[in-house]
Amino acid sequence: TVGFNTLNQGNRRFTQEFRLSQDGDNYRWVLGAFYEEKSEYWEYRAITEEFTSTLSYAYWTYLYTPSGVDPSWWLSVDDTEWEQWAVFGHFTYDFNEKLTAEVGLRYFDQESDRYYYVDKPFLVGQRSETRPQGGNSDVVPKVSVKWNVDDDKMIYALYSEGWRAGGQNRNRTPFTFFPQTYEPDLLKNYELGAKTRWADGRLQINATYFYGEWENYQIEALDPSFQPCGPGEVADVDLCNQPFQVMVANVGDATQNGLEIEVRAAPTDSLDLGMNYTYVKAETAQDFFVTSVVSKGTALPNVPESKINLYAQYNWDIGTATSMYVRGQYMWQDESRNQLEDFPHLPGISGAATFIQPSYNIADLMVGMVGDNWTIEGFINNLTEERAVLFDNPYFFDTFFGKRRVNVNRPREIGVRFSYNWN
Repeated sequence: TVGFNTLNQGNRRFTQEFRLSQDGDNYRWVLGAFYEEKSEYWEYRAITEEFTSTLSYAYWTYLYTPSGVDPSWWLSVDDTEWEQWAVFGHFTYDFNEKLTAEVGLRYFDQESDRYYYVDKPFLVGQRSETRPQGGNSDVVPKVSVKWNVDDDKMIYALYSEGWRAGGQNRNRTPFTFFPQTYEPDLLKNYELGAKTRWADGRLQINATYFYGEWENYQIEALDPSFQPCGPGEVADVDLCNQPFQVMVANVGDATQNGLEIEVRAAPTDSLDLGMNYTYVKAETAQDFFVTSVVSKGTALPNVPESKINLYAQYNWDIGTATSMYVRGQYMWQDESRNQLEDFPHLPGISGAATFIQPSYNIADLMVGMVGDNWTIEGFINNLTEERAVLFDNPYFFDTFFGKRRVNVNRPREIGVRFSYNWN
């Protein structure tokens, strides 16, 4: 038998923003308004030719009553409308040549309306229709102070807040564990930083320490109702044996703190060196309950603890208007986990396996020639043919069948680029 899927989708978005600003001798201000409305509609249908003659159809109709109406074995429709608006203002004041302060406020209002329909059209009583609605509004502040130590050095302190909007799950009520709607989460961010230049501008060192308090943290998880039914459980009654579905829920508080360091150096007029290093410790601030207990101090998913980028570039002239360069760059990223909860890899029993995404490193090499208005460059990206696991996706049913769905980086790529600019 031959199966195929159809997906009809339409998206629409309108965005408008207005700003009014003024610069004075020792002050600057901005006032603005923002409006956006967007919609998304999609209709997904899975069809298998001669499906009613297959063993799968026989299995389903042994458990459920056939409708005899539609040979499709899955139909789902999603129609969602979003609307949001905001007003904001920033005021910056220079107390003197060294000290500057900024204050900002943003008020936002968000609303959404979601309609979700799912059906197994060939079966009787396998239809679910939900229409969750929701919205949120709040004020988020920003306060910063900057001190210019001299012409080459500056230190600053910053406090800001950021909201991630709430929303609605397209859950197949009443056969889901998570609720239809989830609330916004709030990140309170504290920063201390410095931007400095040394050695007559040949050395630049920037550093930032940050600490964030994440309140009402949103997590994406596979709804546990897809798990096989246990002894005495019934699929249409208990939260089991339902089609798998990715849901969003608010689970508690988390923290993140870390350090970013950027170093750039030009020891000679021909040599450029650079390094970026980031350290982040992002973890739960309390015991969570998602679909199982997650202990305080568990690392947040897809957040590597350390990342480093290095580069070196050498330039030289080969004529009055032509130069060449050689550049090498290297990137290393620490390991991370693919989801918050700990699930064992149990093919045939569970599809929600947890994996540690290993660390990886990628090196690139480039050689180029530059003229007045043209550039030609030869490159080798991913020099060592590293197969980096970017995301070991736990939100599909592959691990149930002993398979994996893994997003990886591009393989080694060798090529030549040419560009020309017309003035």
